[in-house]
Amino acid sequence: MENYNILLFCLLSDTGEDRIWCHVCERENTFTCENPRMCKVDETYCVIAAVKIFPRFFMISKQCSASCAAIERPKPAQKPFLLEAPMPFFYLKCCKLRYCNLYGPSVNLSVFKDYADSSSERSCGRLGLTALLLLASAAAGLSLP
Repeated sequence: MENYNILLFCLLSDTGEDRIWCHVCERENTFTCENPRMCKVDETYCVIAAVKIFPRFFMISKQCSASCAAIERPKPAQKPFLLEAPMPFFYLKCCKLRYCNLYGPSVNLSVFKDYADSSSERSCGRLGLTALLLLASAAAGLSLP
């Protein structure tokens, strides 16, 4: 009976039941992408990383990760403010639940839409943004599948 329990344990651990499932994909100008994948045993986080440098272009990457570079802090109280010029941002979210990296932050589409339509026409900036996203992903401990 003891050998049966050991065999059953080995079979269950090989099926991936103890692994997390995350979305693994890259997109431009949207956080909407779905590609469910089972992460490796040592990858215990689902991560979303986003980089926006130009007003009309941002890239996101959703991945499995062995570590999380983000520090969770309580949200400060919301205050009204006026944004006079588009600002760059870096967004990073880590979580440990199945498919928890599906959604990113809300993006004000009415302001962003004016700029987003022409962003795909610019090919010279993509290489630089891709390189920056890869550097940010490497700093966050992410890798391409």
